[in-house]
Amino acid sequence: MPRNKIFDVQNSPFSSWHRSQHDGISYCDLDVLGICPACAKILFIADTIYNIDGKYRGKSRWLRSPYQQIASSLEVPYFEIFYTVDENTENRQVTEFAIRRLYPTPKDIQILSTDQMLKYLEYKAIVEHGPDCASIDYLKKRINENKSKHPFARKYMYEQILSQ
Repeated sequence: MPRNKIFDVQNSPFSSWHRSQHDGISYCDLDVLGICPACAKILFIADTIYNIDGKYRGKSRWLRSPYQQIASSLEVPYFEIFYTVDENTENRQVTEFAIRRLYPTPKDIQILSTDQMLKYLEYKAIVEHGPDCASIDYLKKRINENKSKHPFARKYMYEQILSQ
């Protein structure tokens, strides 16, 4: 965790305490563990970064190292996910993502709309992992129930994939 707060990072009592200690200790937050909604298998890890100025500034090699070690140990991809928001909306609505894979094979940044990002997350959980999921019946149930208030536009397509 950085000694000094950057932008509007969360200010928890633990974070405040940690920042006030000596430099002989350190930790970093793990922002995202992408998991299967049925069996909880870790599918990827990611560091989310607020893209305040459109320059896609990621972390230093040193700060990326813990994420890469975890990804390597778990044999899952590691991404930096930059997000851009509309500061004029009440909840600072996300307008765009830029995703860069850093492990296993680094790739250039790809700009994604919010729907393209959702589609990619669906792909990781349902298309790529789903057919081999240890809890495939529960995954099918989760998809069919969709208790959220958000529409599941590609639901039918994913039902077909999991039924094969």
